[in-house]
Amino acid sequence: MLDRQDRKLEVDLLKTAGIVAVVVIHSLRDFWNPDFTASELWIGQMMRFGVPAFLAVSGFLYAASAGSPASGSSIGPRLQRILIPYLVASCGAIALGLWQGQLSAPPGYLVEALIGSTGDPSSSAHTAANIALDLLLGNAFGPYYYVLVITFFVLLSPWMATLRPRALTALLVLALALQIVFEGGFWYWNDFFWHVRNPLLWGGYFVTGWWLRIHSNSITRAVQQFRGVLVLGAVALVSGCATLLAFESTGTFPHAVIQLTAWVGVYAILFLLLIVAWGRNTRSIWLARVSDLTYTIYLFHLFVLYPLRKSIGGYSEGFDPGILLGIAAASFALPFFIALGLRSLFGERTRTWIGA
Repeated sequence: MLDRQDRKLEVDLLKTAGIVAVVVIHSLRDFWNPDFTASELWIGQMMRFGVPAFLAVSGFLYAASAGSPASGSSIGPRLQRILIPYLVASCGAIALGLWQGQLSAPPGYLVEALIGSTGDPSSSAHTAANIALDLLLGNAFGPYYYVLVITFFVLLSPWMATLRPRALTALLVLALALQIVFEGGFWYWNDFFWHVRNPLLWGGYFVTGWWLRIHSNSITRAVQQFRGVLVLGAVALVSGCATLLAFESTGTFPHAVIQLTAWVGVYAILFLLLIVAWGRNTRSIWLARVSDLTYTIYLFHLFVLYPLRKSIGGYSEGFDPGILLGIAAASFALPFFIALGLRSLFGERTRTWIGA
């Protein structure tokens, strides 16, 4: 852990808020559940900034090292830090699925392409193909799609490091335009599995983080001069988006309008967090600790969350905010404190194996 005087609050705040949002959104019932309520729908939309926060921070941090002579050689260590903990967590998820007799299911046509025919789902060939695809496509637990996405952007980062500021700005405009296409539903993969694994859906956040780091000096001057006004503007934009999204379940507005409002809301929340924290140092040791362990919590909170959701039968009868908060708190706290304990025992080795 870095000295707190060397830590950027904008990085730690976005990572911490992001992981809280991710755990909360996963604690909600599945959106295809017939008992899914308007309140849960609204909470889910307002928590959508979690993964975008991680991607924006990654772009910001990768851009910070892009100018160093060793920037190209950093791809290997970055992939190692991402993929080894992912494989550890995925093996645990697969073992759990085998024990319960219910593995995550990749698209059936991919299984068929590997073994010639889907055949008997209980056959060893079908199970082996299922496991191989789950590991390859970030599907041992469904939310592991993020690993596939961030791996793509890690591999893209050496090329982005060659771009001049004007070319980077053009790339950002293109990435945002593509997000409008996909977020607004103007083009949908017609398959949620591939929709969330589409790098064009997420690219705007990563490129935005990179762009902010490249232009950080200009941004710092603007924030120092206009921080109060910018915060008020961001609060107003977040409030406006939240109000409009409250009408989603009523069908008052077209689907594309709601989806684009949710997308604008993601950027508004990220902008608000960024402006509040920009240019300041992290003073809270607990904020720094959570920030350091966000990847560990992301990978392992599902081992707590899924059994809890399954065991609380009453939650299927209606939305209970208390149950939601209880599930989220337990799913966050258990991997966090276990990771802290392992880190105190084994030091930096825990970063290699569980991302801590």
